[in-house]
Amino acid sequence: MDLLSLALVLVSASTSGSAVAQEATIWREIAAIEKLEPTSRDRATRLVALKVTSPGTDRSAVGALVRAKVATLEGRPKPIDWDLSGPWPYDREASWVAAELLPRGSTRSRAVIAALGALEDAPREAPLDGARAELAYEVWVDAAENLRFDEALAIGRNLHSRSRATWSAISLGLTTMRAGLPDEGDAVLAAQIALPSTSAADLAALWDHRGILALGAGHEAPGRFALGRAVLHGSSDAAVVLARLDLAAGRLEAARAGFRAAWIENPASDWARRGFGLTLLPPKAGTGASEATSW
Repeated sequence: MDLLSLALVLVSASTSGSAVAQEATIWREIAAIEKLEPTSRDRATRLVALKVTSPGTDRSAVGALVRAKVATLEGRPKPIDWDLSGPWPYDREASWVAAELLPRGSTRSRAVIAALGALEDAPREAPLDGARAELAYEVWVDAAENLRFDEALAIGRNLHSRSRATWSAISLGLTTMRAGLPDEGDAVLAAQIALPSTSAADLAALWDHRGILALGAGHEAPGRFALGRAVLHGSSDAAVVLARLDLAAGRLEAARAGFRAAWIENPASDWARRGFGLTLLPPKAGTGASEATSW
């Protein structure tokens, strides 16, 4: 397609139909361009057409986004030249484009939250493709690590509601724990454990994290129970945590047995080897108390 023909197609899209349909045409065109070889003539021609037609020439939020995306595709990234501090100006598809271009921070989180849509609709949504799932997860982790928990929870709850996967359940459990919502985290992990399709390896990981979450919330008995279930499903990590609890409580025989079993199960476990060694330390000089009660 030559430049004139392509420009006519884009102009037609921008002068007919609804605004939503017009924007959809632009984003489809950009997606198609991204699949072309960077040095192809067709790619260069189509990028020029985007720049010389609406909305690429418009002084609007969508126009600013198109210009920023085209600049990035041309290898000269530029920021989105629009104030995004007010009401969010983009629909869901445009929000994905914005999320790709924005730097880390709250505005990028806003873009992903808008792109994902309403939480109540998430279970009925089609699964995200690999690139978008990776982008959303990256923004989720960034928000959680920087203690922006409202953003992290909004993204995490939506992603887990879509996927109902072990990875999303564990990640959401960790986020809720850090946000001070251990009951929600436990409920998420319990629901995932209850799914009949959950594999033995996934059950071990889920019980592992459920136990750790309970311990983090100060609930030792439920934590020990969950870790015990993890051990039953083959988790050597849970065995090490249980042995460490015994070690900290001064129950050296139980700790020694636990570390030994974990070490035999997984000879590469430095934690099991170290813990077993600690249980062999002699008593403190002049007392009957062992030195082996901490790491």
